[in-house]
Amino acid sequence: MHPVESDEFTNGKPGLQWQWYANSSVKWSAQIPGTDYLRLFAISQKEEPNLWNVPNLLLQKLPAPNFTATTKVKLTTEWQTSDKKAGLLLMGKTYTYLAIAFHDSQYWVQQISCANANEGTAEKIIAEKALVSNEVQLSMKIMAPNASCRFSYSENGTDFFEIGEEAKAEKDLWISAKIGIFAISEPNVRMGGYADFDWFRITK
Repeated sequence: MHPVESDEFTNGKPGLQWQWYANSSVKWSAQIPGTDYLRLFAISQKEEPNLWNVPNLLLQKLPAPNFTATTKVKLTTEWQTSDKKAGLLLMGKTYTYLAIAFHDSQYWVQQISCANANEGTAEKIIAEKALVSNEVQLSMKIMAPNASCRFSYSENGTDFFEIGEEAKAEKDLWISAKIGIFAISEPNVRMGGYADFDWFRITK
């Protein structure tokens, strides 16, 4: 019997299938009784060039050769501060993610990738589209036999639009690729902001 992959985040608590990328901290998330979402705080990535050494990534193992992972997230920036983001991540030595971001007084959905992150390479924006609000559904579809991945997003929960380029799940240095969620802030911007993840669902 394998662990449950999907999560409704009842009472703001993640299930046992999740693991933080490093030793956990109470500063990264809030468990709010009576809620049906998980709140992740937009923690500064400090001087890290990418997510490789960023600890506040909430991840789990890939559940199957073919599956789709979808999450609903609402980003609150506080004080209209730019360079905050939250998203759906395919993590490995080379990684890709789809995120909701805020800059230039506008919310955006972005596909971002980073090749050979362990070598300190910078992230690259592959595609970016403007959003009408601070809430969006983000989806990744992973397909056998090559673990290829396509990203899409929806603003109404019904109509999904593909964005960016096809990616590929790649292993970490000593563990397999993982999927998950995160909220971060660029270095040297005002503290504050959080992302409420309503749910995370796996379909096969």
